[in-house]
Parts: sequence; structure tokens; C-alpha cells
Amino acid sequence: MHLGIDPGITTGVALVSSSGEVLKTFCVDKWGVLTLSPEMEMFLGVLTVTIEDTPVPTRSRMNQMLSAIVTHLRYTFPGALWVPPGVWKNSPVVHIPVKAPTPHERDAVRLVLWRLSRERLSQA
Repeated sequence: MHLGIDPGITTGVALVSSSGEVLKTFCVDKWGVLTLSPEMEMFLGVLTVTIEDTPVPTRSRMNQMLSAIVTHLRYTFPGALWVPPGVWKNSPVVHIPVKAPTPHERDAVRLVLWRLSRERLSQA
């Protein structure tokens, strides 16, 4: 199982199987503690986590909030793979149609698909 996270003021989250099937997506827009649904919590021990390494360029109020979210995610998922947007968004996965309600959730799915494609290439 793979968890993808696209951090932002509204953060997209996706749970994707190892075969690339989207199992669940949702957005988090109220921060404090990232709460996962009970069906997702049972997978925490077997999840790989991939998070977009969102740059925080200035100290504006919005970016301070984003910085706090990124800090929270680094604490919550210390073993996560952090990927700059310029790395995964330049790959063919950005053109894969994804059924998810928001752009943030679609990006979280595509981030996992990018990781899966990269892992398959390294095994070939």
C-alpha cells in the first residue's frame, strides 16, 4: 500500500495499492493532527509514504501555515520519500487520467503512480 500526500493549505491525500489502484482519496483542510480513517490506519505498518516536497519561498502568513503543515508531515512520517514537484511533475504520470474530486487529491495519486513507475524501472 502506498500513501501519497500533496501538502498545501488544502492537502490532498491518496491511498493507492501496489498495482496502482486508487483505494481512497481525501483532502485535509483543518490541521492539527492528520487523522486517517479506520480502514487506512490498519495499513500504516505496510505503507510507503511519498510526499511532495513543496517549497516554502517566503515568510508570508499563508506560507507560515504551509511550513507548519510540512513540519507536521515530516514529524508524522519520518520515513517518507520527499519529492520536489519539478521531479515528478515532469514525468509522463501527470498525463494519466485520475478520478478524484480535487486537483490536490489527483496530484497525491499521481505522486504515488510516479513512485510506482520509478520502482518498476529500477527492478527491470
